[in-house]
Amino acid sequence: MDTKLAALGRLLFFDNIGALHQDNGCAGCHAPRVGLGDTQSIAIGIQNNKTVGDKRSGPRNQRRTPSVVNSAFYPKLMWNGRFSARS
Repeated sequence: MDTKLAALGRLLFFDNIGALHQDNGCAGCHAPRVGLGDTQSIAIGIQNNKTVGDKRSGPRNQRRTPSVVNSAFYPKLMWNGRFSARS
């Protein structure tokens, strides 16, 4: 594993700067403390209260947040496969 790339990935995963409204980075829904998934029955994405876990509030998405464990091995991402994973 390239430690520099892993460190960069970690920074990007937790950074909100790339979010649509700068309010929700990857870790907002894919929380490390809950298996890189979510505690919500239906995901709360953008325009949230910037909290991870049970106290998270905001508009609901249409689907549950999937875990991103082993996502490096997925050929397609998102529930509907709209993103392809390319190497």
